Amino acid sequence: MKILVQYVRKQGRKELLEDGTVKLHRGKPVGIVVAVGKGKIGWSLCNKTDRWDKEVGKSLAIGRAIDDGRTEIELRLIPSTVFPLYLDMVRRSEKYFSRKKAS
Repeated sequence: MKILVQYVRKQGRKELLEDGTVKLHRGKPVGIVVAVGKGKIGWSLCNKTDRWDKEVGKSLAIGRAIDDGRTEIELRLIPSTVFPLYLDMVRRSEKYFSRKKAS
């Protein structure tokens, strides 16, 4: 099964080095957005009091992506930190999963 994956991360920090350059550190992952098909998107976001577990998050997101019973009301329940990545994944999945398979 092909899956597109994008992690939701805390904002990273910037570090000023001695030579005057700035080193950017990626934030720690706190969630995930996946696509399992054209427009079939799922997400998972870790609770602030829990520790992020990659496999649990991915499993929850895939389960939500496979469930086709979503409605507009449920889309409004997507957290604001995830929603921009969700919309980007919709666009990416349309392009990625509409490609013709090479034989």
